[in-house]
Amino acid sequence: MVSKAGAMLLLESSSSGELVARAFEQLPLYAKAIVGLIFFIIAGVTAFAIWAMLKMLIYALTWRERAPFTHPDNFEKKLKIANAGDALACYQMGELWLKEIPLTRRERKLSRKYYRKALKIFTGQAINHDPFARFMLGEMYSRKLGLKWHKALYFFLIPGRLVKLCENHYYRSRVLYTEKTEHKTADAYRNLGILNENGWGGETNKVVALENYKKAADLGDFASQHKAAHMLYADNKPDEAAHYYLLAAKNPQGGTGDAKKAQINIQTFLGDIYRDGIGRPVSMDEAYFWYSIAASRGDLTAAGKRLSLEAGLDTKTKLATQTRLKEFHRQLLN
Repeated sequence: MVSKAGAMLLLESSSSGELVARAFEQLPLYAKAIVGLIFFIIAGVTAFAIWAMLKMLIYALTWRERAPFTHPDNFEKKLKIANAGDALACYQMGELWLKEIPLTRRERKLSRKYYRKALKIFTGQAINHDPFARFMLGEMYSRKLGLKWHKALYFFLIPGRLVKLCENHYYRSRVLYTEKTEHKTADAYRNLGILNENGWGGETNKVVALENYKKAADLGDFASQHKAAHMLYADNKPDEAAHYYLLAAKNPQGGTGDAKKAQINIQTFLGDIYRDGIGRPVSMDEAYFWYSIAASRGDLTAAGKRLSLEAGLDTKTKLATQTRLKEFHRQLLN
């Protein structure tokens, strides 16, 4: 049974609840809207606080020791250029910090700092109809890089606006690259290829994408040589594919950085091309040469294939390959 005091308490609480409800009903419409907004903000802040606490708890539970941050060879040079206000260098610095996962608090802060700086500079350049700035803005917005918290929240609540913004930047980039003849550089052709291949800012067109990749490849762009070779090989055009694989394998741009691993794989595949006669006449000497190059750069698969060919080659060929190998490395590094 409920005591008299308990019954009185229930009665008072229900009465106060009814009074609050009646008072709310008597408020004008604008006052109701303000009260609703206040409750919405309180609920949002509470939800954000709970999310932040859960994130910190997960990070604490999954934290582990890792190797110290390793700077690339040209780190100081890139850092100096980024601090001087170069947008692309700022973007690359952000990427560099982001690749080190899991990030420390300081590294996350540095990554955000350089991304935001890059976004700000690219936005200013886009006003002057710079197609590359438009392309990079589409890239950064699509990955939500460099956004301040209020913009990130806005795009989170209205994701369709973000998609529309990215498409607009990609579309403007495509139009500017196509119209302006002074932008017909290797970078311009490569970016046009990316836009057409992925259907960013317009329709997907693999044929036009390949044409642009080939133009950029002929101007010496390593990434385009690699891409054009892959697309041609997939289209059953091994002769033309082998041509671009050879260009990529000899390109000094693949000697260092992220392109190094891709170039080593290409050099191993060139060994397969000459060994199996894919788009080129069968030549065990050439196959041995390309396997030797990839093996000298640390590819164990190429080392095994090179070893399997050694028994069928004479000493003269092996010595000639060593001479060619030294010359190749000298040209690649220079």
